[in-house]
Amino acid sequence: MKKNLYLGLLLFITVAVSTILLKTINDYAQPIIKANQERVLQETLELIYLNGETFEDKTSEYSLSIIEYESIDKIYVAKNDDVVVGYIYRSVKKGRNGNITTLVAIDPLTATIFDVEFINHQETPGRGSKINDVEFQSQIVNDDISDLTVDTISGATISSNSAIYMVKQALSHYNREVGDS
Repeated sequence: MKKNLYLGLLLFITVAVSTILLKTINDYAQPIIKANQERVLQETLELIYLNGETFEDKTSEYSLSIIEYESIDKIYVAKNDDVVVGYIYRSVKKGRNGNITTLVAIDPLTATIFDVEFINHQETPGRGSKINDVEFQSQIVNDDISDLTVDTISGATISSNSAIYMVKQALSHYNREVGDS
């Protein structure tokens, strides 16, 4: 009986110490992880627009209108010498194996999708990961924003449907809230 009580108490102390250590490490790592995610986002934005543009987070200006767009979580405006040269939508949606994060860049001058980048996903290599392939993305980039038609990837329907959904949500918001203003 004493041995079981001792083992139970030892197990409780081990779990409590492990929990406290994990919480402490997590609290320490969260700001570092967030800073790295922001750095990667900034680097990706700079890869999309190579001409030294600045990027302004305009999410708060559109906060009421993006409520109905479940996947959109950020809207950036790319400017070059205070002239708007693009809008970038960051969206997140569940794919087959986890969340997919995408950036959709829209060129307001040509009314086309300037670029699309799937910056974070855990989709199956060789299947869902094909959302990063040129064959899939070329259906989206330089397409007229008024009528987007994209074929899903065979064997990766969930991943490609999620990717297409996020692009269409960005286009819908742009056409409804930004494009005519």
